[in-house]
Amino acid sequence: NIERKRRLAMAMAGFAERGMTIFLDAGSTNLAAAQLLPDNLDLTVATHAPHIAAAVLDRPGLRLFMIGGKVDANVGAAIGSQSQRELERLNPDMAFIGACAIDGAAGVSAFDADDAEFKRLLTQQSRIRLVAAVNEKIGTAAPYPVLPLSAFDHVVIEKDLDPAKKASLSISEPALVSA
Repeated sequence: NIERKRRLAMAMAGFAERGMTIFLDAGSTNLAAAQLLPDNLDLTVATHAPHIAAAVLDRPGLRLFMIGGKVDANVGAAIGSQSQRELERLNPDMAFIGACAIDGAAGVSAFDADDAEFKRLLTQQSRIRLVAAVNEKIGTAAPYPVLPLSAFDHVVIEKDLDPAKKASLSISEPALVSA
């Protein structure tokens, strides 16, 4: 599973452009993306997830902007009202949204209501919105909706996703990226 997420993360990191501010939402695929972001593009990485901040902190060529607040251990990030207020003062060029579940009809969804609310705000604040998921998360829905897939500029999936599940996403290239 780690190597599969690494392939998704490599595709995600490929969207980085010189001078961007990129917000990395909580999640293991986004952690892998943090480790793979190029360090020669003068990037600022923003996050509310301590494990992602730790991965970026000592990377030469990357600046870190940390959003704070009470950290929810289940989500692995600060997702409450304080973190939302801080996020409102940031307009990232791009956001990598962590997905608990992705479905063509239900869109992207989360297992925690506050996490879903944070993700909605993050997508509103960001110019480019990207989400990625391993095959097991495709065709599933969690209790708290985030946004429909049409709200995302890029959806990164595994290249061996079942063709029926891929078709059910109702997204075409270039928005749909296989990695």
